[in-house]
Amino acid sequence: MVPHRSEIPALFSTINQAGSREPCAASKRMQKYGYCRNTGRKTSFCRKRGKMNRNRNFKSSVFSLMMQDKVKALNVYNVLGNSHFDNPEDVEIITTDGGISLSVRNDASFIIGTDMNFYEHQSSYNPNMPMRSLIYCTDAIDRRIKEKNENLYGHKQIKIPTPRFVVFYNGREKRPAVEKMYLSSAYMGEKKNPDLELSCTVYNLNAPENKELLEKSEVLYGYTFFINRVNANKENGMELEQAIDEAIDTCTRENILQDFFRTYKNEVRRIMALDFTFERQIELTKMEYYQDGFAAGKAEGEARGEAKGMERGEKNGQLQNMISLTVRKLRKGKSVEQIADELEEDTATIAPICKVAEEFAPEYDEGKIFDKLKEKVLANN
Repeated sequence: MVPHRSEIPALFSTINQAGSREPCAASKRMQKYGYCRNTGRKTSFCRKRGKMNRNRNFKSSVFSLMMQDKVKALNVYNVLGNSHFDNPEDVEIITTDGGISLSVRNDASFIIGTDMNFYEHQSSYNPNMPMRSLIYCTDAIDRRIKEKNENLYGHKQIKIPTPRFVVFYNGREKRPAVEKMYLSSAYMGEKKNPDLELSCTVYNLNAPENKELLEKSEVLYGYTFFINRVNANKENGMELEQAIDEAIDTCTRENILQDFFRTYKNEVRRIMALDFTFERQIELTKMEYYQDGFAAGKAEGEARGEAKGMERGEKNGQLQNMISLTVRKLRKGKSVEQIADELEEDTATIAPICKVAEEFAPEYDEGKIFDKLKEKVLANN
């Protein structure tokens, strides 16, 4: 499994350059439990203010950022259900600051009327969405019961909103315009009339049959337009940052979710860059480094060969990706602090990369930078 970007500093733990500073234990603990180490405040979505603070610990996407706006969540809900709710304050955003694993947080959850809605965006087909939806739902219900201080063991029946599960798919794999996914498809035993069933409705936003759906929802149309524009820009040879900026400028100029992109331009740039690099580009590079690491690890002995090779290959791929991101920023003349802020990494992670990279300026040969960093790690082990 590819390490989370928060694990990257471990790779540099032995490269303690003069002047570098590792976060203290208290700082790490605050970050671990979702508090900003600078302000001491909780960094998840604030229901009262209706705003979302930057939080690298929680799953984030442009879609989830949009859906935390009550007006936009209401727009999508009305279109899907052919309903006519007109008061955004009827929407109750469900926060995600419980104990659920970071890897299974969903994009958007909110209650309106008697419905508890769980929306998810997917750029690649995932057959496990019903199972993930089950986890989202049970976590939300558990927290709701605790917040209301209700008694599960009492004689009074506890009422809960009706769960609704929707997935918006806009990947390149050909899928039906609308399809149903069922939890029972994952069952190993008898699947007929199971005691526990859950279904997700999946909308393929790229399907021609859903053109009317997009026309009715400015949010779904705007989001789809933006993502497709970024992809098209990349296919036409633009660098990632340029592709994102051009798509944002086009949406703003053509009044496509103009208020959203003006308000959250920097946040969208950061989220999209991380999404592409860590979830897509890394898939293109990790296999090469995985193979190199696996071969090297296997040569060290049967006892550690396979595990060592996998670990080394994954870390090499992660390091190479971080080098590539850092070099792009260095070419624009940005400082260590600016790079760390834009990539949402600690300066202790970025500083060693920058120091080695400067040795190969102005060409910034990424292969040589990678080799030099690996030498430093080995020398300190």
